[in-house]
Amino acid sequence: MIRSSTSRTLLALALLGAGAVQAQVQAQESQPVGRAVRLEENRQKGVGTLSGGTARELQTLIQEYQFNGVGQENQLAVMGRLSTALGKLTDAATANGGDPNVPYVVQHLTTARELQDLAEIRKELLAASTGQDKIVKHLGDLIADMQKEFGRVGVKSDLKEIAQEQAKLKATAEKLGDATLGKKTEDLTPEQKADLEKVAQQQNALEQATQAAIDSLKEQAKEIAKTDPAQAKGVEDAVKALEQAKVQDAMQQAADNAADNKLAQAEEQQQKALDALNNAQAKLDQAQDSPLAKLENELNKLNDAVQQQQDLLDKTNALDANSQQQDFNQLQKQQADLQGQLAQAEAPLQKAEQAQRDAIQKQQEAQQAQQSADKAQQQNAADAAQKQDAAQQAQQAAD
Repeated sequence: MIRSSTSRTLLALALLGAGAVQAQVQAQESQPVGRAVRLEENRQKGVGTLSGGTARELQTLIQEYQFNGVGQENQLAVMGRLSTALGKLTDAATANGGDPNVPYVVQHLTTARELQDLAEIRKELLAASTGQDKIVKHLGDLIADMQKEFGRVGVKSDLKEIAQEQAKLKATAEKLGDATLGKKTEDLTPEQKADLEKVAQQQNALEQATQAAIDSLKEQAKEIAKTDPAQAKGVEDAVKALEQAKVQDAMQQAADNAADNKLAQAEEQQQKALDALNNAQAKLDQAQDSPLAKLENELNKLNDAVQQQQDLLDKTNALDANSQQQDFNQLQKQQADLQGQLAQAEAPLQKAEQAQRDAIQKQQEAQQAQQSADKAQQQNAADAAQKQDAAQQAQQAAD
C-alpha cells in the first residue's frame, strides 16, 4: 500500500501534464484500488457459493414436498422457479447474457484489477456495480414471490422479550423482598409501598402481554397450517405448554402477592411463570426449524449478504487519489467481516441439504419396506385363500 501523500503528489503531476511520470502514477494509483477490488472479487465468489447452496437446498426441498405429497402444484412451481433463478445467478456460462449474475460481477472486478488506467478501472467497477444492483433487486423479487405464494413462513412472537422482562421483574422483587423482610405492610415506608404497587402493576402488564402473545401465536398457527403443517403444530404445542402451565394464573397470583407484601410467594409464582415462558420458547424455536422457515431464513441471509456486497462495492467504486490509508484499511476490514458471515452462512446450507437428503432417503426406504410388507401380506392372503379353496374341494370330493 503506497502512502497517501505520495499518491496525491504523483497524481497532481500527471494531471499537470508531466507525461514522463504518468505511467508511474497510474501504476502506483491502481495498486490500492487493485487490492480493494481483489478483496471484493473474492467476496463476490462467496456470494456465488452461498447462492449455489441455497439452490441445492431448494431442489432437495422440492423433492421432499413431491415425495410426501405436501404442497400444491403452484407452490412447487414457484419453488422450481426460485431454484432455477438461483442456479442462473451462479452460472458462469451466462455471465455475458442479458441478466447480470455473480460471475458477471466477478468478471468485471477481475478485469478492473488487471487494468492500470484509473479511468478504465472506473468503467469496469461501474459495470460490476450496475450488475450488482440488478442482482439485489432480483433476489428481493424472488423472496417476495415465495412469500406471496406460501403466505406467512416465519413466526413472530414476543415470548422471548416477555421472559426477559419477567426475569428482570423477579430480580426487582427479590431486591425489594430483602429490604422489607420481616416488616408488616403498615411498617413500610411510603417509597417501599410505592415499589410494591409498581411491581404488582408491572406483573399485571406482563400477564396482559402474555395473553396477547398467545392470541397472536394461535392466529399465526392457523395462518401457516395450510403451507407448513409441521411448523403450525410446533406453534400449537408452544401455546398448549403455556396454557397447561397456567402461566397467566401464576402471573396474576404474583401480582396479588406483591401488592399484599408477600414477596416470597410472589417470587415463587414469578419463577413458575418464567419457567413456563422459557419452555414455550424452546418449543417455538423447534417449530422454527421447519424446512420452509429455514429456506426463508437462508434466502434472507443471502439477500442481506448481497446488500452488504453492494455497499462495499460502492465504497470500492468511490476510491480515488484523495482516499486516505484508513479508507482502504476500513474497507478491507468490512470486506473481511462479510467474508466471515458468508462462510458461516454456507456451512448450515450444506448441513441442512445433507440432512434433508438423509431424511428423504429414510422415508423412501420406509415406504419401500411398507410396500414390500403389503405385497407379502397380499401374497399370504392369496395363498391362504388358495389353500382354503383346495381344502373345500377336497372335502367336497370326500363327501
